[in-house]
Amino acid sequence: MDMSKVPFYLNISRLITLGVLFCFIACNTAPSNKKYPSKPITYIVPWAPGGMTDLSSRMLAASLQKYLDVPVNVVNRTGGGGVVGHLALSRARPDGYTIGAVTGEITQMHHMGLTDLTYANYTPLALILNNPAGITVRADAPYQDINDLVNALRLNPGSLKCSGTARGGIWDLARLGFLQAAGLE
Repeated sequence: MDMSKVPFYLNISRLITLGVLFCFIACNTAPSNKKYPSKPITYIVPWAPGGMTDLSSRMLAASLQKYLDVPVNVVNRTGGGGVVGHLALSRARPDGYTIGAVTGEITQMHHMGLTDLTYANYTPLALILNNPAGITVRADAPYQDINDLVNALRLNPGSLKCSGTARGGIWDLARLGFLQAAGLE
């Protein structure tokens, strides 16, 4: 197979899967006379189905299921701005049968007063997704580049809408950072 024709994200997913498998084998705390895994694995996603964390987690779970030969069930535990799922993962037995996605929001939740959880409550195994922020507009929008958009924002403050995460979420901070860098309110 010509690897130059395989989409970039599929090559990365194979590398990530191998890395996670290595971590599972190296970090296995089960007694040596038991085969790991010997039962299904639960993969907690702290966000709703359909987002990038969910999609990348499902892709990883499918790969892990194939290589581990046990079901890897993705469970979306939503609510509280990500707190519900992150809390469920932090409270799981550290036996390798409950794993999950810890997202950048974990660095903000404590400061927002939503939870006492921090990154220190987790043991990272692999970076699954590096998803930088971006700005997109409808194909028929009058903006040809970022300068057109910034000019429109300057001329008509408050007239445009954007989407992303809830107030204080990672994409809200990205939006605020963009506005601040552009010298806008």
